[in-house]
Amino acid sequence: MRDNESMPEQKIALETTTALTPPGMLDRLRGFVGDKAGNAALIMGIAAFPILGLVGAAIDYSQAMRTRAQLQEALDAASLAGTKALDQNDQGVRDTVAAYFRANAPSALRASPLGITIRRGDLRATEEAARESWVRVTTDASVPTNIMAALGVSNIQVAAGSTSTIGSTMAEVVLA
Repeated sequence: MRDNESMPEQKIALETTTALTPPGMLDRLRGFVGDKAGNAALIMGIAAFPILGLVGAAIDYSQAMRTRAQLQEALDAASLAGTKALDQNDQGVRDTVAAYFRANAPSALRASPLGITIRRGDLRATEEAARESWVRVTTDASVPTNIMAALGVSNIQVAAGSTSTIGSTMAEVVLA
C-alpha cells in the first residue's frame, strides 16, 4: 500500500515541472539534443582559447630561447677573453670579462648580474687537472612575455653559462 501512496506524489511533481515550462519548450529541447548541425563550429569555438594559448606560449618561448642564445654567445666571448687575461690579477680578469659581456650582450641584458669564477692552476703540479686554469661565467635573465602575460605568466627565466680552460699542454687549435 505504501508504494501506491508514493506514486500519485511523483505524478503531481512531474506535472508541476512541465506546467512551469512554456508551451513547446520541451519539444524544442528534444529537437536541439538530437540535432547535429553546427557541432564543428561549437567545438572550434570552445577549442579556440586553448589553441591560441598554446600558439602564444610557443611564440613567447621562442623569444626566450633567442634571448638565451644571445646570452650564451656573449658569455662565450667573455669567458674566452677572461682566460686570455689570466696573466692579470683577479680583478683585472673580472673587469675584462664584464667588458666583453657588455660589448656582446643585447642592450636590454647588459645589466644582468654575472657570476665569475676564476681558477688558476699550478703549472708545477704533477696532475694535469691541478695544472689547468679556467674562467667560468654564468648569468640569468628574466624575459618578459607578450601573449602569455594574458594567461598570468609575465616572465620566463633563462640562464646560461660558459667555461673556458687553459690546459698545461701546448697545442694549437685552428678553426677555419
